[in-house]
Amino acid sequence: MSRGFEKDFFEGVKIVAETGDGAELTRVPGHGTMVTHKPEGKATLTFKVPADRKGEWQMACFVPGRYEAKMKGKVIIN
Repeated sequence: MSRGFEKDFFEGVKIVAETGDGAELTRVPGHGTMVTHKPEGKATLTFKVPADRKGEWQMACFVPGRYEAKMKGKVIIN
């Protein structure tokens, strides 16, 4: 996983991805699930949240410098 991240939220979760304009969904062992796209690009992910994923999860951009520039957020599952 990327530094500071312990578990991939999407591990074992079936994802239906609608991507365009060169967007791509990839799963990288040891790093996690990633969506890459161009600036202003768009990707839609559809998935069912497993009951064991309740809590707060971090999401972030790991292009060098972007995490530090606060390109990150949180997903809260109740």
